[in-house]
Amino acid sequence: MHFKTLTYTFFYRIQTYFHLKNVQRYCHTQILEQKYDTGNMSAWQITAYGGENNLQFTTNFELPIIDDPNSCLIKVSAASVNPLDIEMMRRDFAGIVVAKGNSVVDFQIGDEVYGVVKPQHQGCHAEYTVTSDKLLIKKPKFISMEKASAILYTSLTAWCALKISGSLIISPPKNKRVLILGASGGVGQSAIQLLHAWGSQVIAICRTDAIPYVEKLSPESIIDYTSPDYLSEIRSKGM
Repeated sequence: MHFKTLTYTFFYRIQTYFHLKNVQRYCHTQILEQKYDTGNMSAWQITAYGGENNLQFTTNFELPIIDDPNSCLIKVSAASVNPLDIEMMRRDFAGIVVAKGNSVVDFQIGDEVYGVVKPQHQGCHAEYTVTSDKLLIKKPKFISMEKASAILYTSLTAWCALKISGSLIISPPKNKRVLILGASGGVGQSAIQLLHAWGSQVIAICRTDAIPYVEKLSPESIIDYTSPDYLSEIRSKGM
C-alpha cells in the first residue's frame, strides 16, 4: 500500500476513535442523574489467553462509563475469587452506588448493594464497575461486604443444579431427601440453605476438617467421605 494511503488510513482511524469516544462521553452525560468525574482506576486485567501469568494489576485503567439510563456505577468494596476468575474475571461483588442513570429509581447514591456483572461486560476485580439496576439488590445491614460479594453466583449455581438439573422445579422439594456432595464449598453450602428453605431433608458429604463448619448449616446428617465405610453410611440414609 502507498505511504500516503497508509498515513491517511492511520490518521482517519485515530480521528474516528476519538470522535467515537467523544460521542460516547456526550451520551454518557445525557443519561446520568448527576455527573461524576471520569478518570483512571486500579484494576486486574487479563491481557492474553493463557494462565495466571497473563493476569496483571494496573493503576491506569479507564473508569467505566454509564452508557445506559438503567445502569449504576458501583465503588467495589469486595469481589469474590474462584478458580474460574482466571478465565472471566469475577462477576459478583458488593459495594456502594456512586452514580446512576436517570431511569434508576430503586437505588440511591450511597446505597450499599451487591450484584453481578454480565459475562460480556467488564469484570469487577477493580475499584469501580458498572452494571444494570436489574442485577443489583440492596445489601442487608447484618451481612458484611465480603460475605455479600460471595453469595450470588454460587447461589445461582446451586439453584440451577437443584431446580433444573435435579428437576426440583417440576417435583416439589418439600420433604424430599437430598444428598449434597462438597457441602462445605460455596455451591454446597448455598444448596443446603436453599433446601432447608424449601422444606427438604439434607444429607451433607464433606471431609473431616470441614465437619465443624457444615454442622453450623444444620443438615439432617453429615457423612465424612474419608471414612472407610462412607458408602454404607450413604446407603443407610436411603440414598
